[in-house]
Amino acid sequence: MKNIIRIILMPVVGYAILLMLLVFVLPISSKVLIIVLSLITLLLGSLITYQILKDKKQYNNTLYSHPSHIPMLSDSVNLRGYKKISSKALLFKSAVSNIELYFNSQNLSIVYPNSGKVNYPLDSIVQLKRTSTKIANTSVWSISISEAGGIITYKFIPNIRLWNKDFISFYNFLLQANPTAVKS
Repeated sequence: MKNIIRIILMPVVGYAILLMLLVFVLPISSKVLIIVLSLITLLLGSLITYQILKDKKQYNNTLYSHPSHIPMLSDSVNLRGYKKISSKALLFKSAVSNIELYFNSQNLSIVYPNSGKVNYPLDSIVQLKRTSTKIANTSVWSISISEAGGIITYKFIPNIRLWNKDFISFYNFLLQANPTAVKS
């Protein structure tokens, strides 16, 4: 939160101070004032956008990167026989993990962008629950997985569409296989 305030508030305050100085220095009816203000607005908007994108990339790389103590299976991702249970968020991407989730009857597969995949046995799932966060009227779910280094939690949007009911299949399968893990 402090980072967002720093990114947005600092340029806005600087812009307000610069605007007040220009209003006192230049005549109000001057067309130069309008041109200068337009250029300053474009410059500050570009800087704010660049800073937000740079911080978001850094945030995603540190928060949702692959845990270093878990070995990757391979760089080539083969998901034959797996069903996709997550979808990408179009808005508010920072609310969900930057991964894709797949499952079959034995494993949950987590695919990291540009990194490969990791398989976990379905019995290593500690918790599957719906969170209170909603994006585009769809609930964000969290899944917690137990592994040697502790518990890893991922947030995702389920892949529920008219033509795709794989998340519902996963939910029902997990409910039968590991009923203590399903919390909602």
